[in-house]
Amino acid sequence: MLSRLLGVPAVIKLHGSDINVLAHMAGPRRGLRWALPRAERIVAVSHPLREAAIELGATSARIDVVRNGVDRACFHPKDRLAARRALGLPVDRAMVLCVSNVERHKGSLDLVRAMAVLAARRPDVSLVMVGDGTAMDECKRLSAELNVGISFVGARPHQEVSDWLTACDVFVLPSWNEGTPNVLLEALACGRRVVATRIGGIPDVVRSNTLGTLVTPADPAALAVAIEDALSTPYDPTVISTTLDVPDWRGSALRLHASLTAAVESYGHRAAA
Repeated sequence: MLSRLLGVPAVIKLHGSDINVLAHMAGPRRGLRWALPRAERIVAVSHPLREAAIELGATSARIDVVRNGVDRACFHPKDRLAARRALGLPVDRAMVLCVSNVERHKGSLDLVRAMAVLAARRPDVSLVMVGDGTAMDECKRLSAELNVGISFVGARPHQEVSDWLTACDVFVLPSWNEGTPNVLLEALACGRRVVATRIGGIPDVVRSNTLGTLVTPADPAALAVAIEDALSTPYDPTVISTTLDVPDWRGSALRLHASLTAAVESYGHRAAA
């Protein structure tokens, strides 16, 4: 509506929850069904979001998939033992890492329960959770009840996240809904194999067993099995990092610029006609 008033093209960018969550609500769904077919261009960060937009009435020819980028200068394979020593972490234990808001819908409690299952078979494995959120106290209580040793380190500066990713053996993201989470791309760019849920744009990134394993959300038992398998499977961090098929942030920005330019040009042609 604003584009009509201003006489400029409208471009809608889809990130994940706007389609994966809000579009299932009656009011937002009606709004999306009205707006998406009228947009000059739609930018989706993953192919599943593109398909969902088409189901809501968008014209496929007007949709561009522009993947989120990753800062390869910061996130790339580095020495695991050096990172652990720098962070004051044990060097003789297998380490599972989760970097996420600590919330129920992020699967935080599922991960605690999965680690309780895993601890019975792999007492040499520790879990580190980087992040904060409303479910932090609940996670701490549950870990105490289940006698699971978990290091809750809270939110950390973004530039420090690469050190935590480098230090781990396996990165886990057990969310119930996601778009294409940047931290997943950053973990893979650091050469760390992942265990994540089969939701949103994650399957569009983790396309092979080389990169990781996908499980059903809210299933701690399956999550525990997948983590144990991942810890038992040797991998080459350089292969993981080079297999990741996403642009750097400059490449992502250039693709977005091209989409916006196409919107301006097509809008101008229609206005001239």
